[in-house]
Amino acid sequence: GFIGLLADLEARRIAGDVVPFFGQPALTMSAPAALARAARVPVVPVRCVARGDRYRLSAEQPLELDPALDRREAALDLAERLNATFERWIRADPGQWAWHQRRWRDADELARLTGVG
Repeated sequence: GFIGLLADLEARRIAGDVVPFFGQPALTMSAPAALARAARVPVVPVRCVARGDRYRLSAEQPLELDPALDRREAALDLAERLNATFERWIRADPGQWAWHQRRWRDADELARLTGVG
């Protein structure tokens, strides 16, 4: 089976961690790491690129949780690697990124959202 997530979203009702996104702290969902850990499977980044009236799906190499790290650090590491993948895709083709919410927040707001700070 498969499960799909729009993992570049900030979903405040879903657990998240603050990790870098384009060099700025950004609330990032932790669900991909939690699902990978629970199912014992890697996360496969997939994107859809529009070209005229056609779409192209492409998959990247699977991202594994690092077994050398503790649970928390492995989740943060995976979130950072996912964000780095999204950054690379966005830099390569910024017109493909549809973002309809604020991705970056100030430190006080991040502290309120995450309870950390």
